Amino acid sequence: MVFKCSIVEQCGEPIIKASVLFVNCKVKLLGSMKLVVAIVCIFLSPSFVGAVSPGCGWDIPAQPTPGSSGTISITVDDPNLGTIERSFVLHLPAGYSPDNDVSTPIVLDFHGFSGTGESGGYSGGLDDVSDEDPDGGFFVVHGNGCGETSFPGRFIASWNCSRTDGPLGPPCVLPRPENSGFPCYDSCGYCDRMNSCDWTSCCDDVAFVEAVLEYMSKTYCLDEDSVHLTGISNGGIFSYYAASRLNGAVASIAPVAGSPLLGFGEVPTSPVSLIDFHGLEDTFAQYDLSSPGGHGEGPESTVITGFYLYYEQKPLTVAKWVDELGCGADEMSYPTDMDGIDGWACSLWSGCRGGAEVVSCTGEYGHTYPFGNENPPYLGGSRILWEFMKNHRRITEGDENDGNIAAQGKCASMVVVLISIIYIFAIN
Repeated sequence: MVFKCSIVEQCGEPIIKASVLFVNCKVKLLGSMKLVVAIVCIFLSPSFVGAVSPGCGWDIPAQPTPGSSGTISITVDDPNLGTIERSFVLHLPAGYSPDNDVSTPIVLDFHGFSGTGESGGYSGGLDDVSDEDPDGGFFVVHGNGCGETSFPGRFIASWNCSRTDGPLGPPCVLPRPENSGFPCYDSCGYCDRMNSCDWTSCCDDVAFVEAVLEYMSKTYCLDEDSVHLTGISNGGIFSYYAASRLNGAVASIAPVAGSPLLGFGEVPTSPVSLIDFHGLEDTFAQYDLSSPGGHGEGPESTVITGFYLYYEQKPLTVAKWVDELGCGADEMSYPTDMDGIDGWACSLWSGCRGGAEVVSCTGEYGHTYPFGNENPPYLGGSRILWEFMKNHRRITEGDENDGNIAAQGKCASMVVVLISIIYIFAIN
């Protein structure tokens, strides 16, 4: 529910402008009907109907328009770098309400290493799925990673998802093998290419995500219980990393072709649902020790990637999520419309804390999105991601009882409002 009201003058008469239950209206105030304004504003205010995005119902920027995308710049208070400018590409769903009064989910998409936010708008991607969604779609935010490097003329955008002094030791082979040094980023200060695991920038990208969500919440009608993260490769790794550091703000994550680095794969303490895509032929982010292109086993049963990074083996990551979310031990099939194509199959673990679920999908493909050879390409995988997200809203433990109490309060408030309106009309 979204409610907003104000009294304005129109042709010399007091008018109430209101948005209630997603219906906008203007009602001429007649004498004691002014009392209705006060009653409605009190009983249908956010404190009575629950938290709503503060941007709901207000005018939105001229660009982007529904069904299109545009680049947004924001200021971020970065704990590592101070106040900096960051940007993202925002896609508004084609079905977005021009009155900005329908609470809408959001998917934050993170590109791979050296990518850009613009690259997320590919054909068959989430933008297309948002536009075709029969329920109004969802916001798609394609973030732009930090990318300044000390290499002349090189801008290599990335997402900060680890550091050299990790909690379980360095997340890479040190010293670096010959010809495998990482680029040095200006944001990281001192950097020794051959004795550092800092392969991404040192911007605080969790702070960036928080700033993006704040902007969207204040500017648009955001469903704050339907915030989802996804990304490919470095962006998928960051999805895992950010989920445990966003203080329960995330409903689900959908990493693609990315596994947590050694020491940076904490499972969120609040229930977060997971759907993971990983190609069994991935030679950059190996699925497990049997995958091609790796350099054997690293510390804590990690796999040493072709770039000599220590990645968690994906089956162990999934098992850790299943265990720490308290899911049922039974692995079940998770049917999709793409089953069997390129060996595609998904497994499901349900019964997790707070109603969360864990899904792991694999296929015979490499370091990319699945179904690139289909017509249209990629769309089948994008639809699977959104269908999962759409059905997995944020639920914290104990919400069931709290929700019943809140619902009873809202119903009581509505009854009071309706009785008051009937009474006012009767005496007029």
